[in-house]
Amino acid sequence: MLRFSVVDVPAGIRAEARAHAESVTFDDPGPLEARALRSSYWVTNQSVPGDGLAVDRSFDGIRCRVVRPDEPRAVYLHAHGGGFVLGDPADQDRQLEGIARKTGALVVSVAYRLAPEHPYPAGLDDCEAVAHALLDDAELAGLPFLVGGESAGANLAAATLLRLRAAGRHHRFVAANLVNGVFTTGSLPSREAWGDRFTVLSLPLMAYFHEAYGGDPLDPLASPLVADLADLPPALFTVGTEDPLLDDSLLMANRWAMAGNHAELEIWPDGVHAFDGLPTRLGTMVRRRLGAWLADHVG
Repeated sequence: MLRFSVVDVPAGIRAEARAHAESVTFDDPGPLEARALRSSYWVTNQSVPGDGLAVDRSFDGIRCRVVRPDEPRAVYLHAHGGGFVLGDPADQDRQLEGIARKTGALVVSVAYRLAPEHPYPAGLDDCEAVAHALLDDAELAGLPFLVGGESAGANLAAATLLRLRAAGRHHRFVAANLVNGVFTTGSLPSREAWGDRFTVLSLPLMAYFHEAYGGDPLDPLASPLVADLADLPPALFTVGTEDPLLDDSLLMANRWAMAGNHAELEIWPDGVHAFDGLPTRLGTMVRRRLGAWLADHVG
């Protein structure tokens, strides 16, 4: 079943979101300069600092960013965004801490290996390895699992579920939180229609990310949009109208539902790519919504 909605956002909040997007937009760096932006990409610079609750911890030798409540009620396995090339879990401490507070979940965000030094499937291998380590942790026995991510992280979250399904270990996962995801390394109309704009993403930058990652558009683990999606948990797909990846969520949510799963698709007016991480009222609205949805699935 698919539940689709365009979120009702007050006009003033939409106007603020548009103004903020215009204020932080700069010239397209192009693929050759993207590497130099790894530690200064404007989206991560807009992040609000956390409260110091997140710490580094390793699972199966892989560094993760962890937020642990006193008595975890669930486990949230998270993959950050950044086109498979940029980003670090620490960029999202504030968001991860908020999810931990809202859900009571142990939040584990994977510092997976980045392309182009570590192309597909290295990042996915890391996410799967952490998932198995958490599932094998005796202290977490009996807890429900959630999975999620943003942009490239949503791709990795979905692909991790597919890997776990193949291993027969996906049934403890009760929900998937997939935010402005990229679900194919191929092309879709909303990307091609994006034109010359650079608002967080551009066509050259997306092309560079996909080339660096190296996943085949017909490989279901690199492009979950073409995968068999049967027997997966309920999923919330979140995307803004001003995102070149809009079609990724539109199509993936429909295919998720057509495979027999429950899917919710929420379109946010005037949301740019990665708007959930921005210090705007629209960002606050979507963060509250994501936390509440995850909390509802913890039970």
